Amino acid sequence: MPSLALALLAPACDGVVRVPPDASDSSVQPASPADSAHDTDSGPLALSVEAGGTSLTADGLSSTTLTLYPTRGGLPAPDGTELSVDCTLGSLEIEPVSDGAATAIFRAGTWPGTSTLTSDEWALSGDLELELLPGDPVSAQLHLHGSLSEGTASMSWHASVASVGGVDMLWWTDHDTGYYVGGHGESTGLDFESGSLQSKIPIFSERTASLQWTEVESSLEQSSSEVRRTAARSGDFGWRIEGLGTQGQRLYHRLDATPDVNFKSLLAEVSFSVWIRAKGDPGLQIEIPLSATAAGEAARSDRYNKIVLHHLDEEPPREELAYYIPMELEQGAWTQVSLDLSALAPEAFPDLGLDQHAEFVEVSLIGGGGRQMSYDIDDFSWPQAVHGEELRELQRAHLAAMEFDTRHLVGFEISGYGMDHMNAYGSEVPLIDYTQAGGWGLQEAVEHVHDAGGIVSYNHMFSTSGALFEREDLLERIDARSAELVRTQVYGCDLLEVGYRQRGGAVEHFLRVWDKLSEGGVWITGIGVSDQHARVYMETTKNNFVTWISSSSTDEDDLIWNLKRGAAWFGDPTLFPDADVSLSFVSTTAQATAGQVVVEADPEQELELAISWLGAGWTVFLVDATGVLESWVTESDGAFAQAATIDAGEGTAVRVEVYDAEDSAALFSNPIYFLAPGDEHADAVPVERIPAP
Repeated sequence: MPSLALALLAPACDGVVRVPPDASDSSVQPASPADSAHDTDSGPLALSVEAGGTSLTADGLSSTTLTLYPTRGGLPAPDGTELSVDCTLGSLEIEPVSDGAATAIFRAGTWPGTSTLTSDEWALSGDLELELLPGDPVSAQLHLHGSLSEGTASMSWHASVASVGGVDMLWWTDHDTGYYVGGHGESTGLDFESGSLQSKIPIFSERTASLQWTEVESSLEQSSSEVRRTAARSGDFGWRIEGLGTQGQRLYHRLDATPDVNFKSLLAEVSFSVWIRAKGDPGLQIEIPLSATAAGEAARSDRYNKIVLHHLDEEPPREELAYYIPMELEQGAWTQVSLDLSALAPEAFPDLGLDQHAEFVEVSLIGGGGRQMSYDIDDFSWPQAVHGEELRELQRAHLAAMEFDTRHLVGFEISGYGMDHMNAYGSEVPLIDYTQAGGWGLQEAVEHVHDAGGIVSYNHMFSTSGALFEREDLLERIDARSAELVRTQVYGCDLLEVGYRQRGGAVEHFLRVWDKLSEGGVWITGIGVSDQHARVYMETTKNNFVTWISSSSTDEDDLIWNLKRGAAWFGDPTLFPDADVSLSFVSTTAQATAGQVVVEADPEQELELAISWLGAGWTVFLVDATGVLESWVTESDGAFAQAATIDAGEGTAVRVEVYDAEDSAALFSNPIYFLAPGDEHADAVPVERIPAP
């Protein structure tokens, strides 16, 4: 093992930690085993070992307690006796003997195998072998949006798809700006006091949001839409819409917001009201679109649950996904129409209930029989009572009550810095109050997460768009992004979204940037994600990657630790039986696993690769930044194993890529990094990435 790594590791078993007695008590003079044996002439030294557990995960974190019973000639060793015990893998911390026994903590290293306890002084018996095993693969969706974000998906939709598809856990990352934390400017209504159909509201950090009534359709024979003083109920201005038309004709306006500050999770106790003055024949309809249909139904991008308020001569045609409420309006008088949307939703749509958001609002004049319609409208209001961390707690409770066979964790997507989005993972990480963080940049936001014990991913590096950029544009973006992320060390992020089939760039473009980061001395865990906002099935969408995390459990702390150290691989779960695949990629020469950095690497490195299942005709590549080092084609379905020897003398980062028989991206490992002697980045290697057998 390189000398630098030894200096940074916890004490290894050939340098056992012995905790001395209290040095302040001069009367305590602990005797060594040899001295006591000589003084009492008590015979041979024997040590019996009882382990709290003999099987651990080789993750550098797992531990077990050993109880040691030392005897001399059959009699308990004196209190204060220090014990000398070594182990072949992992590390030991041993307390001195007290009341005839000593306690030791055995901590697993990062190299799988059998750790054997030995001693040159004591005859050992009992639990002398501890098995250090690779972690179990936990398939995790690490970038996911439900009903708290824009889009058609619900939490129950994603949970049902994951449960059927065999995905173990969902780590929810709804936009932090959607929780309306602190002074984040929330759109709570519209009063037309701008004097037009457009309005602006302050959000945070000198940013504003734009709201506008967009005319989507105007098929009435006559129509007008104006903001007027004479249409005001309060203040100076109100909105008058008028028209004349027959059946099938309408004047239709939709409220648009940029960014999406008009989305309201129904978990947040949302209400709605508007003041209306009818001045002609009936013909008004107000729709409040909701975000999703029931979990399990086919995706319908143009059809939503909706609340429909109507003031018509006759009942409107019934739509399958609409809940209708008539409005009683008095001619010439102002009437307030009010709804408690969160109370109404479970009655109107029991399959989803509060697992929806409202998207305010759509207004139409509906023609019929050549009638003349005229309405004054003012003071729209759509506040929510619950915000910030309280809303996130309601989300956690809602997820915990679901019956689907998936585990849920709730993070959030840091979305207040333009196109640079990052995911924060960790239940103790507080949402960012952007009014208090006005001077923050990306680095400060990352530090905010780290200070609370969380980790951060850098998201969709090319764009939030699902479109694929032109080749020349992509090449420029690859160079620019690579230079920026090397210079900033990815702003301190722990994870990098690499596994997208198409998100501005294709998977090969994300991989190219990742390799450039490796060349630049940036060690960051690559993950695969979906960033899914829609009601889609995993089999029918391009961006369906998950990340398998090698972990001793699904506890958040274990998952965070193993993601941080790079013990993960990613790919398409639909290509593997039950969405389950194990991948082991190691250097037997350096006793290093994927994600680790080998300092002062030996030039010749023996690598071993084992994958639990691949399909027939799949291609496996061993690659670094220079290209393909080795490749293999599978002959049949089943387990795959290969070994290779590489030259790491100049330093390199070696990864595994797998493509199915149709050449579709299937599976990707994290790299093993090898630093050449004298590499300038050696002193900066994080301790969790250094091999620790």
